[in-house]
Amino acid sequence: MRRLLIALAAAALAAALPVPAAASGGDRPIARTDTGLVRGARADGVDRFLALPYAAPPVGELRWRAPRRGLFPDRADAVLARYPWPAQSDQFTSAYLAAAVFTDSGFLAGLGGCPTLRFIEALSAHTRVYGYRFDHRTGPGLSPEPAGYEWGAGHAAELAYLWPSFDNGTPIAPTFDASERRLARDMVHYWGSFTITGQPRAAHSAPWPAFNGTSLVMSLRAGGRSAPVPLATMLAEHNCDLWEAG
Repeated sequence: MRRLLIALAAAALAAALPVPAAASGGDRPIARTDTGLVRGARADGVDRFLALPYAAPPVGELRWRAPRRGLFPDRADAVLARYPWPAQSDQFTSAYLAAAVFTDSGFLAGLGGCPTLRFIEALSAHTRVYGYRFDHRTGPGLSPEPAGYEWGAGHAAELAYLWPSFDNGTPIAPTFDASERRLARDMVHYWGSFTITGQPRAAHSAPWPAFNGTSLVMSLRAGGRSAPVPLATMLAEHNCDLWEAG
């Protein structure tokens, strides 16, 4: 469920936290939340608050309570049907589901799967457009913390494939396996070709057609498996019929 622009659960959490009112110890910022103080870390000019729980565990009085319906009260049942709680879950399950919901719906500032795909479609009426979705979901992610968290194809996950120096404070590109190094080469060639010729091309890789007249969006995948995918397929994968229904 975690698709491009999708580790927005982390962004949602960050947006929910108040701006730290003070810093303690120089490099240990503190944020005030409605349940107490949270101590983070400062690196490269960025305050980080990692390994935070996304929801209260369903124990005690919460054990048999129905899910809250606050964000989408008029379509809560439909949302729960499309994004059900899995039979096997862990401490990150709520974050994964929140990421999928926020990504697909564009709940945060209109950023996400459905709004982005519709933007590509609208923009193609005025100019040539090459759309893509970063679909490699088993890469190293942006950080090894919190341990056990699967980043998927999250927001900014593709940056290290284009710029090996991008490391978010933790080495990323040096940990790529052979299939990921191939994806990085393909992306650099696509982007470089587009910069020079206005058309994204990569030798020995899938042709990247313009969206205009094809309604195809490139799905970027590891191991030379990138391929154009119909817009209708991606709209279905992001449950856009649900999010665009009024």
